[in-house]
Amino acid sequence: MSPDAALAASDSQLFLQSKPSRSARPGEEVQVDFGLGAPIDDGAGRARRSWVFRMVLSYSRKAYSEAVSRQDTETFCVAWKTAYEPLAVCRCC
Repeated sequence: MSPDAALAASDSQLFLQSKPSRSARPGEEVQVDFGLGAPIDDGAGRARRSWVFRMVLSYSRKAYSEAVSRQDTETFCVAWKTAYEPLAVCRCC
């Protein structure tokens, strides 16, 4: 197998392994990521670092994203609560 073919094969395996799993039942699991985002203009002509909070419902893949200016525990908790409200359609638990 040529190096290009091996790379293509490994890429397709990675893609297949990263497909969403429906092993979680509806309302049972969320996936959260909190990482570096694109620079945002602060209104004074300077670019400020941003962070993006993203919550994805594992079963339906519905998602919420929010760009914030800090990556700390308080900001995470506020973003979590803000994301939870519109995504929490089942209040049976």
